[in-house]
Amino acid sequence: MSTLNNRVLIAAVWSVGLRLFIKSLALINTVVLARLLVPEDFGLIAIVMSVFALVDIFQSFGFDVVLIQKQKANKDVYNTAWTVQLLFGLLTGLIMFFMAPLIADFYDDQRLEVIARITAVFFIVQGFKNIGVVDFRKNLDFKKEFAFQSSIKIFSVAITIGLAIYFRSYWALIISMLATRFFEVGFSYYMSKFRPRLTLIEWREIIGFSSWLFLNSFVQFFNKNTANLTIGKLVGVSGSGIYTFSNEFSELPSGTLVAAVNRATFPGYSKVSNDPTALKALYLQVLAGIAALGIPASVFVSLVAHIFVPVLLGNKWLETIPIIQVMGLAYALVSVNTNVNYIFHAVGKPHVPTITNMIRAVILLSMLALLIPIHGVIGAAYALLILVFIMFPVYFLLLRRVMPMTLADYLMPLLNPAMGTLAMFGVMHYAVPGLERLLGKPFDLTLVYFLLLSIVLGIVHLLTVYLMWVLRGRKEGPEHYVVNFIIDRLAARRAPS
Repeated sequence: MSTLNNRVLIAAVWSVGLRLFIKSLALINTVVLARLLVPEDFGLIAIVMSVFALVDIFQSFGFDVVLIQKQKANKDVYNTAWTVQLLFGLLTGLIMFFMAPLIADFYDDQRLEVIARITAVFFIVQGFKNIGVVDFRKNLDFKKEFAFQSSIKIFSVAITIGLAIYFRSYWALIISMLATRFFEVGFSYYMSKFRPRLTLIEWREIIGFSSWLFLNSFVQFFNKNTANLTIGKLVGVSGSGIYTFSNEFSELPSGTLVAAVNRATFPGYSKVSNDPTALKALYLQVLAGIAALGIPASVFVSLVAHIFVPVLLGNKWLETIPIIQVMGLAYALVSVNTNVNYIFHAVGKPHVPTITNMIRAVILLSMLALLIPIHGVIGAAYALLILVFIMFPVYFLLLRRVMPMTLADYLMPLLNPAMGTLAMFGVMHYAVPGLERLLGKPFDLTLVYFLLLSIVLGIVHLLTVYLMWVLRGRKEGPEHYVVNFIIDRLAARRAPS
C-alpha cells in the first residue's frame, strides 16, 4: 500500500472512530429525548431547521472544500474565506429574522416565529468560527479533528438532556442548539492557533470554485429538506416530526460510518487528482470500505426497526416503523454513492455533482408531489427509494469520465457486503419466524432480545463476508486489513515480553 493510501486509511479509521463516538452520543441523546418529548416538538424544530437550511445556503460556499482542494492556499486565502463567512453570517441572520413571521403564517403556527428568530442568531455566531480548524482535515490530522468534534458533541448532548429534563418541550432543543454554537466558536479558537483577519484580497481565488459549491448547496437543500417542508404543509407538524425521527434513525449508519470515511478521503483524492489510475485505485479501496460499512449497517436498521422502536423509543413512535424499514433499504444504496461527489471536487469539476444533484432534486420533488398525497408520510420514503434506483447507474457513468472504470470494477467491491446482508435478511425472515413457530409463540420484544438478535445478525454477516473473501481468493480489501490486524494483535500478545 502506498504511503498516501496508508495515511488515508489511518485518517479514515480516526474519522470513523470519531463519527461512531459522536453518533453513539447522538443515539443516547435521541432515545432520551424520545422519552421526554413528543413528535410535535420535533416537528416544530424540523420545520424551522429546514428553513434554516434554505437560508444557510447563502453562506454555503464550501470554504473548507476550497481550502482543502487548494493545497497551497496562503494566509490571505484563509483570511478572505473567514471574512466572507462572517459577512454572510450577518446577512443570513437578518434574512432569517425577518422571515420568521412568514414561516409562522405559512404553517399557521405562531410558535414558529419565536423559534425562527432565535435560530437567526445561529448564523451570526457561526460566522465567527475559526477557519483554521479546516487544517485538521487538510493535513489528515484526525486526532485533532476527533478532539474538536467530540468535545462539541459531548457539550451538546449534556446540555440538551439537561434542558429536556427541565423544560419537557421544544425549548430544550432550540436553547441547546444555540448554546452549542457559542461553544463551538469559542472552542475553535482554542484548538487552532490561526487567528483570522478581515480582508477580501483573495476573493477571486475562492469565489470561482465556491460558486459551484454554493449552487450545489442550494440544490442539496431540496434533496435533504423538501420532504420535511412538504410533509409539514400537507400532513402537519406532527407528521414532520415522525418523518424527521424516521430519517434520523435510517440515516444513522451512513451518517456515522460512511460520512466519516468520506470526510477523511477527500484530502487524499485531492493529492492524486492529476493521476486517473492512482485516483481509481484509491477510490475503489474507499468504495470497498464504504460498502463494507454502509450496506449492512443500513439494512440492519431496516430489519430490526419493529423491535428497537417500541423497546427504545416507546409506543408513541410506532408510526415510524414502516418508514424506517423503507428508508433503511434506500440509505444502504445511498451510502455507496455518497463518495462520488468528492472525486469531482478533487479533480476541480464541482459543476458535475451540482448538475447531478439538480437532476436528483427534480426527480425527488416529482416523486414527493405524487406519493405524499396518496400514501402520507411513508410516501416520502417510497420517493427516496425510487430515486436511489434511478440514480445508481448515473453515478457509475459519471465516474467513467474521470477514471478508467469498468462495471465489474464498480460492482465487485459491493459483492461481499451484499452477500452478508442477504444472510442477515435470511435470518430475520426465515430463521427467526421458524424458531418462533417451533417454540409455539413469538419472542417478547425486550432490550435483551434486541441485543442478542443484533449480536447474532452481526456474527452471521461477518462469517458470510469472511467466507466470500476466502472463496474469492483472499483479495486485498477491508477483509484483508481486518484479518491481518487481528493476526498481528494476536501475535503481539503471544510474543515474549
